[in-house]
Amino acid sequence: MARTVELTVYRFDELDERTQQRVIDSWREGREFPWADEWRDSLDEFAKLAPITIRDWSVGGRDTGVSFYMDDEALGELSGVRAYKWLLNNGWVDLAAKQDCPFTGYCGDESLLDAIRTAIGSPAKISSLYSVFYGALHGWANDFERDMDYHYSDEAIREDIEANEYEFYANGGIA
Repeated sequence: MARTVELTVYRFDELDERTQQRVIDSWREGREFPWADEWRDSLDEFAKLAPITIRDWSVGGRDTGVSFYMDDEALGELSGVRAYKWLLNNGWVDLAAKQDCPFTGYCGDESLLDAIRTAIGSPAKISSLYSVFYGALHGWANDFERDMDYHYSDEAIREDIEANEYEFYANGGIA
């Protein structure tokens, strides 16, 4: 025999705080970081143009960073105006001036160019070309990590739930 059941559904912000946190924690468990491939593509394309070889990289935790070496050690020792001239003569000044994600079209490109832009802005302060590329690669790794951390944060999950107007039962189950 058929029966009618009436259920009440709630917007996320109408749930009590404990239930909201349970929903957020549950949401986080099934969440994957969707832009990891794009971040990696930016690094790969940068490495094709840079005078470096990447050994390894890691994002997340205390080992965040990039292990690399300069293809020509003497090149890595260039400093000051000589390093600036190398950047200029090898197209890095033009690349850095574009500010339009020139490697892949993804924002990870810009993270790689920040240290180069800083060096170009103060040629006399360039301690070595190696340090410029070190800054570029580690800036990329740190930005990648910050992007991933935000994706898994309570704030980002809450924004996702609210932007998509999901509704819930009182126990936190999705309606």
